Amino acid sequence: MGSVASHCVSISSASRDGSGFVSCDAVLNVVVELTLFRIHEWSANEVSQFCAFFFRGEDSKQNFNYQLFLDYLFFPVSQDTSRVKLKEQIATDDLFNTHEGKLYSVPLGPEEPDECVCHPVILKQLNMAKLSAEAEKNPQYGGGTDLVAQLRHRVNELRLLTHPNLVGFQTTLQNGTSLYVVEDHHQICTLRTILESFGPMKEPTIRRYLLQILQAMSFLHDHGVQHGY
Repeated sequence: MGSVASHCVSISSASRDGSGFVSCDAVLNVVVELTLFRIHEWSANEVSQFCAFFFRGEDSKQNFNYQLFLDYLFFPVSQDTSRVKLKEQIATDDLFNTHEGKLYSVPLGPEEPDECVCHPVILKQLNMAKLSAEAEKNPQYGGGTDLVAQLRHRVNELRLLTHPNLVGFQTTLQNGTSLYVVEDHHQICTLRTILESFGPMKEPTIRRYLLQILQAMSFLHDHGVQHGY
């Protein structure tokens, strides 16, 4: 690939009259400065796919969604952890402590309000200080700063991807040295609830669920995301 400018397209702005334009290369140069993307190595098709993330899907004129773009660049999206309430810890591994919880529409006070819009979520809590310390002990990871930057980059990638067989990302929250990745929590329909309700699965059912998993993995791979995360 040549310069980013060689794949420049005009993107309609989100201005009220819809008459403004911003060149794609201007947007991509900002991305190069603030992310780990190596855009200069991308093909024209890869550049177009990336820009398509920031078009309003319902807009036939493809007005550029600046708010989504800014949220993408200035990760994390939100730093107000008072909007979440941690409940039971359901899993732990080398990187994350995973909790069930609630995400509220407004910051919480000292007590949980009786009437406040919220919905169930899964919160993956990462202690970035611990991650950095572990990375410093293992130079092959590139050091703590690089590892945290890579993690933020990967979370940003996932925030832009939507697929019917992938859990949706709500937001990210940061409090001190803890980073929270907030995902949708489908309490009613999980593998556990299905097995508890219907017992062992028959082979056709297993095949159907396996196909859905493979479709999600294929979608991630097509967008350059490794499913190991």
